[in-house]
Amino acid sequence: MKKACVVKKKKIRGEAHEIISIMAIVSCMAIERGLTPHAKERSTILDVYKDEKFLRDMKDAFSHDKDLSILAKNFNVFMRVVEKVARGE
Repeated sequence: MKKACVVKKKKIRGEAHEIISIMAIVSCMAIERGLTPHAKERSTILDVYKDEKFLRDMKDAFSHDKDLSILAKNFNVFMRVVEKVARGE
């Protein structure tokens, strides 16, 4: 009788340059939207970064480092500020 081998899912570990680049891209998009006449339109890319599943996965990926986990935990606050900038407030 063969024993079934349980494969443990490998945890994704995020790096500092990944979260900083996401924040930079989102910030640039918000500034661009705030300075263009399209500021009132919805942005599907910003909606992806506000998604609860994305935020949960991000917290898990950056939990291995103290500083990065703080950035990941506060990413939803960052997204609220980005939305205000995108609306031109």
